[in-house]
This record gives sequence, structure tokens and C-alpha cells, in this order.
Amino acid sequence: MHCTICQHFPELFNWMREVDDCRKKASTYELAAHLTACLAMFLFKSGSRNQYNQYREDIQFKQNYRRLFGFAMPHGDSVQNVMDLLDIFQIEQLKQKMIQVLIQRKTFHSSRYRGHWFRVAVDASGICG
Repeated sequence: MHCTICQHFPELFNWMREVDDCRKKASTYELAAHLTACLAMFLFKSGSRNQYNQYREDIQFKQNYRRLFGFAMPHGDSVQNVMDLLDIFQIEQLKQKMIQVLIQRKTFHSSRYRGHWFRVAVDASGICG
């Protein structure tokens, strides 16, 4: 995971720092730490914020997390509260930058369908109307 971020997205944490911080109160954690924690919940396949918080209590896990990402682990409820406040358009722009990097580096070219079309997977499980 760390190797993938370093290889494909070395500027990821700087891009996260460019997202407007919409929190009204000062926080111990910078916004990039919350965005990283949100990403980590997905990458670690945490079934819930509670499970993420259990990881957060493990000393070795916390040390490894800090070593990998360079951030301390904010509480899962805090991450959710921050994510609820963020401008979704800026998060979409962040994802768009990541996809652009992968396209520019021709990361997907070897897995084209019949050597011509890109395969696209869409996960809309988090979308509600």
C-alpha cells in the first residue's frame, strides 16, 4: 500500500493539504490526516468506525500507521464528522487527479479489453437518492 502510494501518487498528501478545511474550530489533526484515515478505513477493510477505533488502540498498529502515512490516527467519529463537512466537489477533484496520473502513466493499458477498450468498474454502493 505504501509502495503504491509512493510509486503512483507521491504528491497525494500534498494534494490532500490543498483541500479547503471547512472546520470552524482548530483541531489537533490536520485535514490531510482525516482524509488519510478515511482512505485507511477503506484500505484496511474496516467494517465500521468502531473496528477502525479498535485498531487505533493497538500500540503497534498506531506506530505502523504513523510510519506508513506520517500522521497520527484521528478517532473514527472525528473522521466522519470532518467528511460530513467537506465539499464533495473537492474530494471528486482529488479522485480525478489520481485517475489522471494513472492514465498519464498508462497504468491501465496492459489490461485493456481485447487490446482496445479500458475496463471500468463502478461501485455505487455508497450512493443514495
